[in-house]
Amino acid sequence: QLMKEISDREYAARDLALSESKFSRMFIFNPTGILIVDLETMLVTDANPAAEEIFSCDSANLVGKALDKIGLEMSELPYGIFLDKLRTEGTVPEFSATIKIDPETVRLARLSAVTFDLNRTRRVLLSVADVTQAEELREALLRKQKMETVGILAGGIAHDFNNILAVILGHIGLAKMKIIDPAARVPVEKAETACIRAREMTGQLLAFSRGGQPVLASCDARELVTDAAMLACADTSVACLFDFPPDLWPLMVDRIQVGQVVNNLVRNAADAMNGSGI
Repeated sequence: QLMKEISDREYAARDLALSESKFSRMFIFNPTGILIVDLETMLVTDANPAAEEIFSCDSANLVGKALDKIGLEMSELPYGIFLDKLRTEGTVPEFSATIKIDPETVRLARLSAVTFDLNRTRRVLLSVADVTQAEELREALLRKQKMETVGILAGGIAHDFNNILAVILGHIGLAKMKIIDPAARVPVEKAETACIRAREMTGQLLAFSRGGQPVLASCDARELVTDAAMLACADTSVACLFDFPPDLWPLMVDRIQVGQVVNNLVRNAADAMNGSGI
């Protein structure tokens, strides 16, 4: 009987050592961050290498600290409710949290917890998964999908708007043929210029619907800047004073997009001048 008890104890000790070895390997080499926490004091008693990487510090800076003092912010599940669940149910399903590394660095994480006994004390195994990169990729995908949707909408609007402009420009052309008084031609020609400019802007919408690729071509810098600035100052008391160097090179740009930039800059300046000045 004594020999049997000794043998059973040896087997139990061997099984315990094997179990501890397995747990140790799983704890150290697990790619998910793991914190061991004392349930009574909620102090961190151990942290694996993955947790050190997630919290950007070694285990010496985590062990001995209270769980709510290591940068964890449980916005989805308040800390008090988290403790109540652990002590009453023994487990907390996965939930979202943030980890504040420093004032400028915040990581997104998914946490889950379960209680267990270790050395006659109740402990918490807290699993911490860094999902910052995954969330950034998901948000980038959502933005891309939204941009594709907006692009399809912009393309449809541009096509319809082009059809309307074609009708307007056709009637303006007919009106110019019938006008005899030169003074009467001025407002009609201004309307024609504005329609042509609107047609160019619809071309910009179509370029956006195709992914925003610029249509590069050589153009005269003086003409581009002058036309865009004068259009921005139309129907205002603002006058444009141009100063171009004589050896100004032509530009290899998307005339519509760069012209829109100049137009916006001059329009903002005119608005800031209360509609009058140079």
